[in-house]
Amino acid sequence: HSRQMAESQQTTLLLVANQQIAIIAPAVEGGYAKPEHAQLLAAWQRYRYELTQVPEKTGWPDAPQWPTEPDKVI
Repeated sequence: HSRQMAESQQTTLLLVANQQIAIIAPAVEGGYAKPEHAQLLAAWQRYRYELTQVPEKTGWPDAPQWPTEPDKVI
C-alpha cells in the first residue's frame, strides 16, 4: 500500500516537473526566456532527474526522501 502511494506521489511530482520544463524549455531554446528562467530550466531538469532516483534511496517506499521543488514559473 505504501509503495503504491509513493509511486503515485512520484508520478504527480514528475508531471509537475514536466509541465514546468515544457513551459520554460521553448523560451530558453528560442533565446527569449528571462535569465532567471534559463536557470530555472536547469533546476527543474535536475529536480526531475532526482525524482527518478528516489526509489533507490533509503526510506522508499514508506518515507520517500523527495528533492526540494524549484520555484514555478506559473
